Order: sequence, then C-alpha cells, then structure tokens
Amino acid sequence: MINVLLSLDLTDAGDERDGFNAFLADLEWKKLKHVDTVWAIEYPKYSAASETDVSYVKGNISRILTAAAEKFEFARITYVAQIGNVELVGRYIKKKDGVYKLFEYSPF
Repeated sequence: MINVLLSLDLTDAGDERDGFNAFLADLEWKKLKHVDTVWAIEYPKYSAASETDVSYVKGNISRILTAAAEKFEFARITYVAQIGNVELVGRYIKKKDGVYKLFEYSPF
C-alpha cells in the first residue's frame, strides 16, 4: 500500500474552492481536519517498495491536479506530497502558453 499526504495552495481560487474540494472528494481523497488544504489518500494495490508504483502515484497526482486546474481555471496550484516513505516532492501547475503545465520546485 502507498499512503499519500498532499498539501497545496490554490492561487486565485475564489469561489471555486468548494468545487475543488468536491472534485478531490469524488476521487476518494480525504481532507484532513483542522489544517488548510491538506489531503490524504491510500493506493492499496500499489507498493512503496516499487519505483514503478511510486512513479505511477506521482504521475497520477499530477494528472488529477492538472485536470482540476483546467476545470476550475486556477492561476496556479502549488503542492507538496509525501508518498509512502520516499522523498517529499514539490510541484506547481500553472498555465503557460495557454496550456496548464507541471513544474518542479524544492519545498525546502
């Protein structure tokens, strides 16, 4: 099983925050209580010991959040994700040249 903890900021979310929350909840993400925009999910059929599985999970998170950026037209989504017991990843999704794209950044 791979557990994921996701913390994110939605730039210029406005009234779309509730729609975004429903979007993630519909995909079985669970919002953590008492913290802003922190989510968790389990991937029970995947192994944290498998680089292929971890890579799939990283890509799946990126695909989900890119779809959300496109749907809700956010200026930017910045996130960090802890995937299993591997290194923390920092990413942001931003519209560039008319298309939402994924960029990496160091969260430290």
